[in-house]
Amino acid sequence: MSGPAPRLVKVVVWDLDGTLWPGVALESAAPPVAAAGAVRALDVLAGRGILLSVASRNPAEVGTLVESLFGDRFVVPQYGWGRKVDALRRIADALDVRLDAVAFVDDDPMERADVERTLPEVVVLAPEEVPEALDWPEFDPGPVTAAARGRLDSYRQRAARRAARAGFAGSEEDFLRWCDLRATVRAAVPADADRLAELARRTTQYNSTGAALPDGTRVVLELADRFGDDGLVGVAAVPAAAGPEWRVELVAVSCRAGGRGAVPVLLAGTGRLAATRGARRLLVPCRLTERNVPVRLGLRAAGFAAASRDGDTAVFARDLDPAPAYPEWVTVREDL
Repeated sequence: MSGPAPRLVKVVVWDLDGTLWPGVALESAAPPVAAAGAVRALDVLAGRGILLSVASRNPAEVGTLVESLFGDRFVVPQYGWGRKVDALRRIADALDVRLDAVAFVDDDPMERADVERTLPEVVVLAPEEVPEALDWPEFDPGPVTAAARGRLDSYRQRAARRAARAGFAGSEEDFLRWCDLRATVRAAVPADADRLAELARRTTQYNSTGAALPDGTRVVLELADRFGDDGLVGVAAVPAAAGPEWRVELVAVSCRAGGRGAVPVLLAGTGRLAATRGARRLLVPCRLTERNVPVRLGLRAAGFAAASRDGDTAVFARDLDPAPAYPEWVTVREDL
């Protein structure tokens, strides 16, 4: 088993005054203009599927100026007095990313020092360091798929879904039914290759090992609901799909789908395929990290239990007699 992939930045948070534009906007006689190179850097990051946000001490009214200069590039911008570290925490929470997947750009060395001291896991940059940082591995996710480029739209769909859930009185299962959750569980095809490699590289919370995508049989999951089509969001890879026990060497699911029962649906499909080929047991090795607790909870929800442990890796198992059933709250199209 290869080691975990290096961390990737998923969100870059920008200061405004002196960073995205020269000077202080509220003290200028004329509206500011975008700093040289700022728009290019924003476009490069967005083109790599990296989300953009703002942490500024300016009042919320400055958001109109931000939109006039940069369009709708930024999500969950944070305005107003308060420490930038608190703004970064709120942004990470709203986007469901860990702080070690966040970068922060600010021209003020005091602000940078506060973030470096309080949140050492955050990548902290001065504006002049950004052009070089764009070539760092933390900012290079490799081949960028349509799913990555559409991450901003996906976030907006997720925000609408969260708002609907907040006003929904029923259970989580009832809400998923109301969302008209639809899944396709199918065998991977060659055209999926870049997206599957991307899932293996970019996922952390819903990733069983952090290893590279292995060859062999690959079962993939696509999800859609009334809020939009998420496309291909998960893969289960079985290098040796034969014999009485199938060993799923990698489960990787996008975090935007994990909270909607994606792991149980994906593994139900994988187990059903294994059962049709004579397997009696499905095994999933899982590296035990602080980051991937969600995938382990998904394994338990899918009927798996820890069967053995070797160091920092546990093997989860479930019997395939009877074959797994799909959850009742999702409509599944199976093509295996």
